[in-house]
Amino acid sequence: MNLACKAIAALLLASPGSALITSRAHAQEPVFAPTGIGFEMFLVEQPQAHQSKAQLCNDALVSKEGVIAPPTEGFILHARVACFLKHDAAMAEIARSMDGLQVSRESWTGPAGWGLFEFVSLTEAIEAATLLADVYGLEYAFLDVARPTNVRSLPNDPMVPDQWHLSNNAQTPNDINVEPAWNMGITGGGITVGIADNGAEQGHPDLANNFNASASMSAGNSDHGTGCAGLIAAEANNSIGVAGVAYDALWSEQPFGSASTNAATFDFQNQVNLVKSNSWGPLDIGTFYTATMMEMDALQDAVDLGRNGLGTVFTWAGGNGAAVNDRVEYDPYAADRRTIAVGGVDFWDARSPYSEPGSSLMVVAPSDNYIIGLTTTASVSNGSYTHDAGGTSSPAAIVAGIAALILDANPALTWRDVQHVLVNTARKCDISNPEWTVNSAGCWIHYDYGFGAVDAGAAVALAQGWISVGPEYVIDSGLIPIGVTIPDNNSVGVAKDIFMAETLLIEHVEVVMNANHSYVGDLDIRVISPTGTVSQLTEERDDSSDNLYNYVLSSVRHWGENSCGTWRVEVRDLAQWDIGTWNSVQLKIYGHRGGSPTQMDLSVTPLVHGSVGLADVSFGHPTQVTWLAYSLVGPGSTWIPGLGVVLDLQAPRAYGQMQRTDAFGASQWAIGVPAGATGVQFWLQALQAGLVSNVVAGTIQ
Repeated sequence: MNLACKAIAALLLASPGSALITSRAHAQEPVFAPTGIGFEMFLVEQPQAHQSKAQLCNDALVSKEGVIAPPTEGFILHARVACFLKHDAAMAEIARSMDGLQVSRESWTGPAGWGLFEFVSLTEAIEAATLLADVYGLEYAFLDVARPTNVRSLPNDPMVPDQWHLSNNAQTPNDINVEPAWNMGITGGGITVGIADNGAEQGHPDLANNFNASASMSAGNSDHGTGCAGLIAAEANNSIGVAGVAYDALWSEQPFGSASTNAATFDFQNQVNLVKSNSWGPLDIGTFYTATMMEMDALQDAVDLGRNGLGTVFTWAGGNGAAVNDRVEYDPYAADRRTIAVGGVDFWDARSPYSEPGSSLMVVAPSDNYIIGLTTTASVSNGSYTHDAGGTSSPAAIVAGIAALILDANPALTWRDVQHVLVNTARKCDISNPEWTVNSAGCWIHYDYGFGAVDAGAAVALAQGWISVGPEYVIDSGLIPIGVTIPDNNSVGVAKDIFMAETLLIEHVEVVMNANHSYVGDLDIRVISPTGTVSQLTEERDDSSDNLYNYVLSSVRHWGENSCGTWRVEVRDLAQWDIGTWNSVQLKIYGHRGGSPTQMDLSVTPLVHGSVGLADVSFGHPTQVTWLAYSLVGPGSTWIPGLGVVLDLQAPRAYGQMQRTDAFGASQWAIGVPAGATGVQFWLQALQAGLVSNVVAGTIQ
């Protein structure tokens, strides 16, 4: 450890905060710890253990009657500290100086730039996390916490013994219309779907032959995970049990839990696990939940680097909290633009009573309604099969199976192309419901159903001929100061108009909110597009949390609309006794340009043996993963299915590491030329998803 690091560590260890943390790290008093979303206070059962159950103190949650919420049970604190090591190389050495042992990359595969340090006890880990967070910030150093979560299913009731979600003969067309896909020979072969759950029955007779052990992490066994696995990839034509949506696909398992566990799962073997099904989420209690930056970085890694740059496809259960006015927007995983939020519809094609509404909801798929459920696999100890599967867990798994069929039909699709295919083929369900509306791009939209019920046959047919929409662009308003009081119990509220001058064909819209408010459940927040399409982002409910800090609220309801024009964000306080201040807002619009991409430019300085030359890319798509390919054989024609392009090279190979272009579409490689390479001919070409450059040919001097 260098002297500078030793000095910093000594200064930190001598700080008053250290003694405070140590003195409070026992079961009788609260313990304060940075958790990636702020400082939180816990009651810890075993502070000297390597991990311990804990309760979150809710002193800040006060009802309108002045009652403080009781502590929330179900937390597990781990003696691990997550650090963003790219932030400062000294951070790792400081953590080690406090007796932290970095977990090896073999045992934890998290997002690039993050490290995980293991301590003997929670007391030591909390002390280290606190001291590092004081210097580097709460988002960059924090204790690894497993928060209480729900697997998104409901208690079982007796159900009919057939897979009506595959073929509903009694209520046509209230199924996923998968038979046309199967009849085309599209059954998921060659696709592995990762299932993030509490494990599954690997040896189940309907699942064992399709289990991909090499793409799995240890996750245990559960009825819930086994049921999801069966909905996705139960083996067909084996004379037993059931068939999965993608019955020739493979399935693997990964766990969920603490921030580091989730990040590792999001990042795990994304060249093999092409689709990842997530039938879990925060407690469905109608309150805002915040994910850590590490988890969001891992999601970004997955869509940037998974499937060789085409991106891993994530499906997510939309949540079961409709009865308590919970919404998809309050779940940062399901609402994230990189995931597909899925709700549930029942045997009669209407919303499952628990399925959460939301502007972030993309599609719905079959589930139960407390009376009729889905038939799928169950743990062998519990009878091997169930007819009672439901919740939004089951629809998320079904859509993961359909995503496998889509990639089987066209493996060159990006993660965003898969979303486009699902949006464009969704079926209008519950057709007599009066709340269906049409946005200005002609898409039917509904808060309960997103764009509608999935149609596997139509999705596969569209996917086979789908032309990629090209790279993702973002228009960002930047942080806009507001600084106005939100009138209490006032239906008019306050609004901010934001003019966006650039033109995109919209996919996702994000509103980043900052507000000081003592009872955020009073707030009703909406965003309205230039053409008048409304996205309700929050509604009045019982949530005594205070303040919103950089909270991202998202919508898909503007899909296909034009971004250019004046947008409006409205904030209203619809209940009495609490007032607040709207501090700032930021509007981000994600989408594509439309039309055919142009060719980017590649230029290369003279390559001289024993020296370093430069290869410059310009006019590429901004902020996109880019490769430099070379050939020592000559020009040719080589199809790159993972990127949907043809390289004009024979036997091409990648030079160095992939890079990301800057905001202007530029990037650069330094090419080290061996000393004995004089006279060698070369051909170079750059490529991105859907885009290639000119070919540069030359001879090494």
